Amino acid sequence: MKLKFKTHKLVEFNADAVYDKTIRYLKEKNYNVVKQTATTISFNDQIVSWKLVPNYTYYSKINEGQFDLTRQNGQTNICLTYHLSITFELIQLLIIIFASTYMGYKVLLLAIFFTLNFIFKVLNIHNNIIENLLKI
Repeated sequence: MKLKFKTHKLVEFNADAVYDKTIRYLKEKNYNVVKQTATTISFNDQIVSWKLVPNYTYYSKINEGQFDLTRQNGQTNICLTYHLSITFELIQLLIIIFASTYMGYKVLLLAIFFTLNFIFKVLNIHNNIIENLLKI
């Protein structure tokens, strides 16, 4: 199961420079570029969504997405539509619920921790992905 999110930012860079930075960023982060046009870059992740990844990767990995670049008055609008899989998080919550029936309801406090962890991931990607792309 995947959730869809969208973020955008208006930057002072030329659209061609942003396009090149986007391609470089995606290759550096091991994404597959699925489709490229003059203003659109579609990509997906090479790592299977249910596979465990290190923490530094978990908080920045996107399962699939699309960058749309549009020119506006000498500036470039970067619009990113992306999908995050919640399969792993749902499995964690189900395990916690089942464990709570055998170990007591105090185990459900872990569900709050894992939910906040996923919310932090969403906020981290939403707030930092375009800035990280432009640093390259």
